[in-house]
Amino acid sequence: MAIGPRRLVAPIAFLVCLITVAAGAQTHTEGLVEVGRGALEEAGRGVPRLIVDRELVAPVGGFTKVVWSSDGQKLAAYVSGGTSYSDAGNLITVWTAGGQSYREIKGEPGWPFTARSPLAFAGSDTQLVTPPPLGKNDLVLSVYDIDTGTIVNTIAGPSVAPLARHGRLSFAVSPDQALLAAALGGPNPVTLYSATSWEAIAALPEPPPPLSTELVVFSPDGRILATNQPVRRLLLYDVAKRSVAITITAFSECCDFIDAIAFGPDNQVAVSTATLPGRARAPNGEMLDVVVREPVRVFRIRDGERIASFGEPIFRLRHLAWGPARVPIAFSTGEDTIRLWDPAHPDDSGRAYKLRATVFSLAFSPDGSRLAIANGRYITICRIEP
Repeated sequence: MAIGPRRLVAPIAFLVCLITVAAGAQTHTEGLVEVGRGALEEAGRGVPRLIVDRELVAPVGGFTKVVWSSDGQKLAAYVSGGTSYSDAGNLITVWTAGGQSYREIKGEPGWPFTARSPLAFAGSDTQLVTPPPLGKNDLVLSVYDIDTGTIVNTIAGPSVAPLARHGRLSFAVSPDQALLAAALGGPNPVTLYSATSWEAIAALPEPPPPLSTELVVFSPDGRILATNQPVRRLLLYDVAKRSVAITITAFSECCDFIDAIAFGPDNQVAVSTATLPGRARAPNGEMLDVVVREPVRVFRIRDGERIASFGEPIFRLRHLAWGPARVPIAFSTGEDTIRLWDPAHPDDSGRAYKLRATVFSLAFSPDGSRLAIANGRYITICRIEP
């Protein structure tokens, strides 16, 4: 998400934001309110508008993660009690793309679905990959069959303290669902696994010193894997060569971690974000508060050059999505606010929308026609109009 005076030139495709509706869920139409727009939007030349169709309401707890299947025919979401473990934190709901309830999967007691828990489809969209149950610190993840709701595979890994395992575990499944990349917590390297046999394939090398990785993200074609590290750097791996292709210092002025990463269309750029305010060490060793003036930064993958940025400070920015077909970037700009922004026009602020509750997750459908937004007890359904 680094930015600079240069601009990324790309046409904007229309986006449809969809929120799924489960059986018995309440339907609302007032769950999204536009609260800001840029000059290009006023002139009719900016990003599309979001129009809410309906909303899904969780009866208990809230939605903390929402993901699409690779064919765009299903959605899955965690229902969690929040950032603390609770009885509401061991449920996954799966819907069809049309909003019909497809399956509810109840995990083992203590299954910790929190705001940081990853979730992914696998096995030709017949399986879901989740963190292991609480206390199973020798496991990296569990694989559930969607139709039966049972565990069909687990992956063993290095034993890691519970907070490191469940607070920092991250994984991602490649777009073709052939590979899974997992950050195992602590100084352990990012490891590639087969997403069919679930056997370890390779541990990816890291530039010294070994540091804790908290994010792993595949590019749309699966050729590049992006990871973050607590020295503000973004590592882009060549998956076939199992080596670092390029290292990008995303935030030189502050920020211990990059908080979100997304790839743009055509694998031309990668996007990262930082939480605000940040901390930086002065030459005398004193830790100072630093506000990042360009919290969303877009980089070119080929040479790591920063080519666009969102220039307005944001207090907290943790959730980010960038779909295919040159749709705008969507990111949260506050507890209950999201923004659509086009890096082709970085000086324009795009459109800002207020949701019903705190935004926990954003996910574009594989074809870029829909955007799912998990916000508190709601998953939202909208369409996008010019």
